[in-house]
Amino acid sequence: MHGPIVLDAAARIIGADPPFRSRSRTVQGESAYAQPHLRIGVAVSDLTNAQSPSEAADALAEEVGELARAHGFRVAAAESLTGGRLAQHFASIPQCVDWYAGAVVAYQSEAKYAALNVPRGPVVSEEAARAMAMGVATLMGADAAIAATGVGGPDREEGHPPGTTWLATYVRGEVRTRHYEFDGEPLEILAQTELAAVELLRDAMRDAGDSQEPHR
Repeated sequence: MHGPIVLDAAARIIGADPPFRSRSRTVQGESAYAQPHLRIGVAVSDLTNAQSPSEAADALAEEVGELARAHGFRVAAAESLTGGRLAQHFASIPQCVDWYAGAVVAYQSEAKYAALNVPRGPVVSEEAARAMAMGVATLMGADAAIAATGVGGPDREEGHPPGTTWLATYVRGEVRTRHYEFDGEPLEILAQTELAAVELLRDAMRDAGDSQEPHR
C-alpha cells in the first residue's frame, strides 16, 4: 500500500490540462445509457496554485455533507486503491456522524469478495466497482455510496497500466460508473482518484436530491 498523500507531490498536477481520459455509464432500473465524460466539475485544471487536489476534495466532501443533511442521505464508501483516503475526507467534516455511516477498505481481491460481495474475477473493472458500491450500501444501510477500484501503480495489475481506475456510485437505486485512465506517479494518481470520486458522489446525490424526497 502507498503511504499518506504528500500534498507537495500531489500539487505538481495543478495547472495542467486534465491528465486523463474517461467514460461513464448510468443504470437505473432496466435502462442504461453511456456518454463521454468531457470534464470534471472541479477538475485538476480548475484548481488554483494555492489549492491542492486534496483540499479540493475536502471542499467537495463538505458539499456531500450539506446534501446529506438537506435530503436525508446516509453515506458510505468502499475503497481499494485509495486505501481509506475517501473516508478521511468524509470523517473530517464537522458533525459527519449525522450522515456518514462509514467505509470499508478492501485492498486485496479476497477482501472485496468476502466483505462487499464482489463476484469472483477481475477487480479492476466496472463490474467490481458497481458491486462494491452496492455492497457497502447494503452493509452500512446507506442510500448514497461511492466505490473506487483501480491500479495506483507503479506496477501493472490484471494487465492494466497504472492509473486505470473505475468509480461507481449507488444513490437511491441508481448506479453510475465511470472509467478513468489517470497519468502520473502513484501519489498523483491517488490524488486525482480522490477528487474524481468525491465529485462523482456529490453530483449523483445532487441529482437525486433534486428529483426525490428523503427516504423515511
